[in-house]
Amino acid sequence: FMIGSFSEDYNTIEETEKLFEEIGPDYCGLSIVTPLPGSESYEIAKQKGYISDNFDWNNARYDKAIMPTNQLSIKDINRIYKRLYRKMFNLEMVHPNVLTLFKKGIRELLKTSPTEYGFLFFKTRKYLKMLLKNR
Repeated sequence: FMIGSFSEDYNTIEETEKLFEEIGPDYCGLSIVTPLPGSESYEIAKQKGYISDNFDWNNARYDKAIMPTNQLSIKDINRIYKRLYRKMFNLEMVHPNVLTLFKKGIRELLKTSPTEYGFLFFKTRKYLKMLLKNR
């Protein structure tokens, strides 16, 4: 999932959130639009004054907004990202098949399907520890 496009507003954020809930993916990613130099979106961002030629690209990250949208500030986008990230990577929201694999053990999980579930494990390991401790 991606947020922060030029036309992004609270309604489109809500649509994205509803789509996530409806799909209930086993695995997903979340990032914020970053218009890279040489892309059409970069030129548009420059024309709108959202990005300057002096921008330090060492500060660009997929999880931090570098420009506002037509309706949302950088602060709004970052706040929304944090809220959606917590929701999307909360183990209680993860598909039951993934939880079953976690319960079988990390070694078996990574042997079974490291590409599909490996990234999810690293993102949710602290929640896994809490889950296993409380059961």
